[in-house]
Amino acid sequence: MRRQQPHRSKRIFDGVGAAVILVWLFLLATLVYREEIGSSAAPSREPGLRAVSRDLEKQDWMEIHLQGRKVGYAHTSVQPLDGGFLVQEEVFLRLNLLGRENGIFTTTRSVTDLGFGLESFAFEMRSGVVSFKIRGRAENGRLAVTTGEGRSARSDTVPLSGKPVLGSGMVQSLRGRRPNVGEAFPFSFFDPSTLTQKSLVMKAVAEEEVSFEGGTVNALRLETDFWGRPLVIWLDDEGEVLKEEGFLGFTLLRSTADRARAGISGGGDLYAMAAVPVKQALSAQRQLKRLRLRINGLDRAEFDPRHLNEGRQRWVDGVVTIEKEDVPGRGRRLSAAEIQERGLEGWLRPEPGIESDADEIVRTAHALSGNEDDPVILARRLLSWVYQRLEKRPVVSFPSALEVLKHRAGDCNEHTALLTALLRARGIPARVCVGLVYMEGAFYYHAWTEAYLAEAWVSMDATMEQMPADATHLKLVEGGLDRQAGLIGLMGVLQIDIAGHDYD
Repeated sequence: MRRQQPHRSKRIFDGVGAAVILVWLFLLATLVYREEIGSSAAPSREPGLRAVSRDLEKQDWMEIHLQGRKVGYAHTSVQPLDGGFLVQEEVFLRLNLLGRENGIFTTTRSVTDLGFGLESFAFEMRSGVVSFKIRGRAENGRLAVTTGEGRSARSDTVPLSGKPVLGSGMVQSLRGRRPNVGEAFPFSFFDPSTLTQKSLVMKAVAEEEVSFEGGTVNALRLETDFWGRPLVIWLDDEGEVLKEEGFLGFTLLRSTADRARAGISGGGDLYAMAAVPVKQALSAQRQLKRLRLRINGLDRAEFDPRHLNEGRQRWVDGVVTIEKEDVPGRGRRLSAAEIQERGLEGWLRPEPGIESDADEIVRTAHALSGNEDDPVILARRLLSWVYQRLEKRPVVSFPSALEVLKHRAGDCNEHTALLTALLRARGIPARVCVGLVYMEGAFYYHAWTEAYLAEAWVSMDATMEQMPADATHLKLVEGGLDRQAGLIGLMGVLQIDIAGHDYD
């Protein structure tokens, strides 16, 4: 049994990875949020923004802990500029994924006005050889953004509702003033990873003593719901962030430069923390025709359950029945009119991370196709190529089909991004799906693809080389990171029981 354990762990390690992206989305957003708490504390030139002294210059360090172990740090610096501030933040995080430690490093540089309203920003995330870069500038109610660099750079515009606020430095606007207990105030922030603005309401709920550096400190407790999860922040008497608690046991503590960077380890295993264990074991899952799952906890998160009752899934009285679909041997291409009539045109367009119109993606898709034009045969060919050519290892970054094609490595996120882009490049509607898949006694967060073939959506898992995907694939959301972020609220609260199953 001992000899088999590494093999079993490797299957889980190679087969899942969506939880890493969800956790990182939460951490990035809460770090942004932590720095903006005071942005709505008083009236200003822009709604929700409060101007501060032109002379403000500050360095802040925070330790990041996961269930009692230090796993990273965040460093923020604020420097005055003519008519505003230069705010820079670096974040380092070390994650333990089934015994393998993976380091992630991000830097954010933003130029703001005196109320910390965003004027421009540059964000970079690095993990091993893979990097994700995005920069933007606010102009006339829109944010002009560019992702990537060089030949792979892509530009887009994002509509804005009011002046955006980006991360780092916003807590400075609370200096000299704390909200009163019972006071609630709205604010918004711009999340560079999902290119979305989000509005939240923060409430000051109590004055209390909290443990800090071996003693107790009087602090103001603030609470909000963040993607369906409670987020708690404590401010000291100066209005500075003292401590923050998020989901899965993540805690941020104010620190010094030397202490924050010392003694960082990978912490507990992130995959295991995010997994949903089940009491009943499943065997020969590829041969499952039908699986019935009783699900609890959906009501405790900002989660849209409509995908539980679509396609191959049916949801009745809290039980989801997943029935593995049949795949025809051959298919036909839909005309442009048919694509439009069925509302599929959106699943053919490029989007962030799915660069299906990029020259490298288009050339690869056509080279793999040869003279074949049947969409079912093409889909199988592209699936097998992605499965065979990508090294299966964790890449802790936001997935990009172009980056995956370049580095030829990744977990489920990278396999899914590349397959989806290749399918779209060949005119086959395709979309990213994220949910859970069963492996060795638990359901793990996972990503795969659906392609529209022969009049219906068909599931395709490039990480496991399955078409259709086996019946243990429970789809929760479809689409990009902005939609996937809704799953954060389910992590750690979802409960699943196997209510029944049938084999072919």
